[in-house]
Amino acid sequence: YLGTDFYSSMSYYCVGDIFLPILLLFRNHIELGLLIESILCFYISVFCMYIFLTYCHENSFINRVFISIIYGIGGSSFVFLGYYLYHRFYAFLPLYFLGIHQYFDKKKLILLIVSCSILFMQNFYLMFPTLIFSFVLCVAFEIKNKKAVKVVLNDFFMVLFGIACGFLISSIVCVPGILAIFSNSRVGVIPDVKMFWDIHVYLGLLQNLIVFNPKGTDISLFSEANNYHANFYNLMIGIIPASMTIKYLISKENRVDLFAFILFCLILFIKPLNSIMHGFSVPSLRWLFLMNFYCLALSYIEISSVQSAYKEGMLYLVFVILVNCIALLCGLYSLQENMVSALVILLSIILSGIILKLYEEKRKISICLCISYIIVSHFTYIYYQTRGISVTQYPISREEVSWWNKEDEDSIFRYHIDVRNSIPYSPLNRNLSIPYGMLTT
Repeated sequence: YLGTDFYSSMSYYCVGDIFLPILLLFRNHIELGLLIESILCFYISVFCMYIFLTYCHENSFINRVFISIIYGIGGSSFVFLGYYLYHRFYAFLPLYFLGIHQYFDKKKLILLIVSCSILFMQNFYLMFPTLIFSFVLCVAFEIKNKKAVKVVLNDFFMVLFGIACGFLISSIVCVPGILAIFSNSRVGVIPDVKMFWDIHVYLGLLQNLIVFNPKGTDISLFSEANNYHANFYNLMIGIIPASMTIKYLISKENRVDLFAFILFCLILFIKPLNSIMHGFSVPSLRWLFLMNFYCLALSYIEISSVQSAYKEGMLYLVFVILVNCIALLCGLYSLQENMVSALVILLSIILSGIILKLYEEKRKISICLCISYIIVSHFTYIYYQTRGISVTQYPISREEVSWWNKEDEDSIFRYHIDVRNSIPYSPLNRNLSIPYGMLTT
């Protein structure tokens, strides 16, 4: 609606954009500015993850670069491509966890405060599940290190103090938007009373670690029909990090991490619990970028202590094959309708097996293959999704594009625009405000 509280609504999208000074340089070529922002988000993602890994655990340079690049080009980063309000949050996310880690190690709060203020300004919406996620990890960390109760309480108080300071610094940007969201009727209301997702969502979550979604996150094979919150996910990190994560979690000394991971999976799989991560509203998979980060962090620890996780990786691949065979026999898949998807799944399993075998003998080659497969998959998707897209400038006065709401004739500001007729679908989030000359999202 035009005429609503602009600052409150736009604080969710672009007011806190840390790249705004750069975008202002491209006011007449805003698409070029947004392209530069997306490229910067990729490099910043890799750089911030590299800093986090370097500080948290000793490892070889190759392994740090490998995991950092996977973070920068992996599933969640790809889903956020073009959704700038999400992508820039994802790029700086490792700094937040590094700030927490730094406090537990050196009792310094400065990085935690600075990173919190940046993330709150970039997207307070994603900060909500991030705070819950980090709280669980902090509890697991304290239990694993067997600290005294008094020390634990002091640590939590100081971490909360640092988060509060970061929030206060960013409050001039995010508070108006938060207040606007609290007035939204969806907050606190869970319209979906089902306990579980559609079976296709679980099938997708199971194999999406290695199988790229050939038609994007909206493919019916991996999602719930007519539910956007069940489509907006991509966990792809490749077979090497996936197998290393499995090996790490099944180790006896890492049982606390396993319990934390199981808790996250329960929250993910059970819709009423999942709604907690989405502000007690409709269940959503948008917070799965945190699972991507967590799996990559665990895989990095394990990749430094073992030569390979060939056995665990092959067991995972066999399990994926069995699940797909059962799905075919039960009629959940139709080879006639999903032939491309079936071929992509088969190719992914074969390539993953080859990469696992090579990792024992030629580590650098297998790492390059793993990264290359993810990049090729992503760019193939972009090509097929954008080759038929053309941005057409519709006259804003067309009857099927806009109309007056008869119930709101007394309101001179209430003007409705049917986005289905004015904006073509695009995974890159292009919109017609640009050819209209409107600098808005």
